Amino acid sequence: MTDISIIIVVIVLTLAAAFILIYRRKKTKLSVSAYITTDVVEQKSFRKGTIVSDSNGTIYEILLKLKITNNTDSYLEILSVFIEYEFEEDSTSEFEIIPNEFPISIEQLDNCEISIQKEWLDYENVNSLGVIDSDGNRYSVSKQNLDKVWLESNNLPSAKNKYDKKQGPMDVTTDFVVVDRYRIKSTS
Repeated sequence: MTDISIIIVVIVLTLAAAFILIYRRKKTKLSVSAYITTDVVEQKSFRKGTIVSDSNGTIYEILLKLKITNNTDSYLEILSVFIEYEFEEDSTSEFEIIPNEFPISIEQLDNCEISIQKEWLDYENVNSLGVIDSDGNRYSVSKQNLDKVWLESNNLPSAKNKYDKKQGPMDVTTDFVVVDRYRIKSTS
């Protein structure tokens, strides 16, 4: 090889390494997807989800699961799940849901699944859903995935109950018994 060929090879390898580093920095750290599961449960097991049974008496638990994939070369810690609701006049309310197994660490290039109650989706105004890492970064489920899982959840039985606070139709509210810890993060 001539000196010029060696210099060209070094330049090409340097540029390739730089492009790889730039690509890795731009790459999303986490990807999050959501889906509904219906799992058979034993009579004595802890139940978090909506309980239904079939004509044979088999008991099922319906849950919302989030699959979190770490696309980086280092571990990441997940602190909570967030869900945002949008109300009239552009006001929003955000909840952070903290399942008992949180915080969780996801090793490099690995994934995990977590479950929350599907009732968090059983409202008409769900704006976004995702997870928050230890640096405060938010990773949302895609809008298409959220719409699909929202429709599926709302077509299944729910543990939401209606409560009439007074007597008028405007005084009816719906809620459910929350199993996981949660906090209202913000309202605007």
